[in-house]
This record gives sequence, structure tokens and C-alpha cells, in this order.
Amino acid sequence: MLAVIAFVLAGCGGSRGFSPPPPFQSPCSAEPQGHLCLNVYEDKGKATEIIAYLSDSSSSLTGKTWRLALGWGESGIAPTSAQHGNPPEQTFCKDSAGQTITTGNGCDDTLAEFRAGLGDFSAFRVPNASLPNPLCLFQQVRENGKWVAGPAKRVCWPS
Repeated sequence: MLAVIAFVLAGCGGSRGFSPPPPFQSPCSAEPQGHLCLNVYEDKGKATEIIAYLSDSSSSLTGKTWRLALGWGESGIAPTSAQHGNPPEQTFCKDSAGQTITTGNGCDDTLAEFRAGLGDFSAFRVPNASLPNPLCLFQQVRENGKWVAGPAKRVCWPS
């Protein structure tokens, strides 16, 4: 009976119209001091989501407290909550030959993701009728009780 059920279920998917998922691609390539990426999604001129990424190919944040922040104008800033240590390891990353590998096989890239739509930038809300121009993403590290610029190079939208 189980063999019949398995045969019937196996036929349900069929090969018609099936295509395997595309290979994983990191939304932000990793760099030794961290690489920031900013994706802005709009619909009819209104920002619907802003996603910020920090990808790191080393352990540059080991033992450090850090955060990412959206910034605009002279004093506009919307930081994430403070994070401690390195971002989580990516599920997939590229080895030195450019081949996709999984963690446990020498993958040491890390990736942090923050979304305005989920409230990760508490002082910045989406949807938003218009975005500050430019809107920049930068990293901050806590040193001696103060937030200072982190090693990752800031990125702005539009670029």
C-alpha cells in the first residue's frame, strides 16, 4: 500500500513546468572589512521596502558591538539595534575558485540583513511617500562608549 501511495505522490510533481531553483547568489559580495549594500524597492514613486546588507569575508567584528544606520541630510539617522560579534555565517558562499559551497565546507562569509519594513531601522518607516536623496547606509562600531565609523565603506542610494 505504501508503495502505491509513494508512486501516486511521485507522479504529482511531474516534470512538466518544473524547473530547479536558481543557484544561491549573495545579495552583497563579501569583503574583508565588510561590504554594505542597499536595496530600495519602490512602487509608483513610494518606497515600499529598504533592505540593508553587511557581508564580511573575515571576522572583523569579533568581540565588537556594531550597528548599521540609514542616514540623510545633516542630521537624519535611523540606526538598527546594537549587534555584538560577527553576523551569522551564510548558508552558501563562494570559495576561492568561485564555486558555491555550504557552511561546514570552508565557508566563512557572514551576512547580516536588516529591513525597514520589519522595523529594523526604528526611526525610518515604509511605505514612505518620498525618500531622502541621497539615502546612505553606513556601519558604526562602539568604541569607548561612542559610536564611530566602522570599517565598511558607506553606500548611498541613488548611487
